[in-house]
Amino acid sequence: MLEIRSARKVFYKGQADEKIALDDLDLRLETGEFGVVIGSNGAGKSSMLNAISGALVLDAGRIVINGDDVTAMPVHKRAMRLARVFQDPMKGTAASMTVAENMLLAELRASRRTLRRGLTRRGSPPTGSAFRCSASASKTASTRAWSCFPAASGNRSR
Repeated sequence: MLEIRSARKVFYKGQADEKIALDDLDLRLETGEFGVVIGSNGAGKSSMLNAISGALVLDAGRIVINGDDVTAMPVHKRAMRLARVFQDPMKGTAASMTVAENMLLAELRASRRTLRRGLTRRGSPPTGSAFRCSASASKTASTRAWSCFPAASGNRSR
């Protein structure tokens, strides 16, 4: 669940070119829902997304994700709770991968980093159709090692 409560952001406050980007914005999206944000240049679309991600500090209001107030949480900690794919593939995404593959990487970013995903007791590869996997023999019959690469890139051995 994502909730924005009374979000306010003013750029160049008190100056001649003062711009109110977010003016008491409220938004609530339940788990499984999605929203579409449409507006002209300068309407506050990017400011809203930057506030949600933590890249933009609000002057007032709250950002709540799954019931937790993340308003004061820095970007790197919020990244454990949400993913963002930029329109420009050179900003924060792997340009050679599909949107689905980038989103899978973002989902995996929130998990603990271990080798467990590559080694399973049942001898099956990690899940996710975005990857091409091949098995290699291991020292025990109950464990197989899997090498997985993005399906679009092929198997790049080094």
